[in-house]
Amino acid sequence: MSMGVNYDAMHNSEYPLHGGSVDLAALGRAIDRDFAQISKHFKHVRTFYSSFYSVPVAPYAAKYGVKLYLGVYMTDKSWYKGQVDAAIEAVRKYPGTVLAVLVGNENLRPNGPYTANDILSRVNNIRSRIRSETGTNVPVGTVQRISEWLNQGISSETSKLANACDILGVNIYPFFGNYDYSNPIKPLEQQWNAMISKYGSEKVRLTETGYPTSGGSSPSGVRADLSAAKSYFNAVSQWKPKGKGPAFWFSFHDRRADDNSVPGEYEKHFGLVNADGSAKANNFPPLAK
Repeated sequence: MSMGVNYDAMHNSEYPLHGGSVDLAALGRAIDRDFAQISKHFKHVRTFYSSFYSVPVAPYAAKYGVKLYLGVYMTDKSWYKGQVDAAIEAVRKYPGTVLAVLVGNENLRPNGPYTANDILSRVNNIRSRIRSETGTNVPVGTVQRISEWLNQGISSETSKLANACDILGVNIYPFFGNYDYSNPIKPLEQQWNAMISKYGSEKVRLTETGYPTSGGSSPSGVRADLSAAKSYFNAVSQWKPKGKGPAFWFSFHDRRADDNSVPGEYEKHFGLVNADGSAKANNFPPLAK
């Protein structure tokens, strides 16, 4: 299965992570720099946002020949409209760049605040706007954790999503479960096969998997380690499962050291490279073929 990577601009020093003013031109240059680097290693990128402080992602992806699974961050705040507008504009201006639009991430109850109907109202709105405003059909879907997709207690909710979405993104992290150092791909494949068995292979995409390179151990006792992360990355890159790709690694960059939005030091170190873009190891990640 081909490999893609997750991207977020918040690792950059130009991004005002803790509030304050933003230099939009400088942020745009930072995103340009990121995509120039990413394009040497990956040809597919998944984002969580369609724009950052009104700076759209799609022009930079198009510039460097990167295909997007473009995220629309789901919120009830007023800036959600800008997320949707940027996604529609991306499809209109760069129809060969945007392969799919993904609405929401790990936000279905009980893990998040939204019901399936909440998510689908936005999926359907965006799908309708894409068709009416661009004259094209682009797959629109959502991304949720494996825990929710396979939770029998909310099967009525996940069935609604499965029936109405074009893409079912699933996030699977063996790091948080029973990781098998002798067979790194085994726990991923078991959960992936369970997704395919329940929902079929046409719509399902692996939107996140990854392994931190430092920062302690997961609650299940799996250690964050560069060597183990490289082994898992190599296993995923050589994996040939049922279903469709690309499979998206989380993530390209580490979080900034001052990013305290997530618990656990290891959460800052899922990147293939450091927050400033410098390498963690020679010839890693490998160049795109």
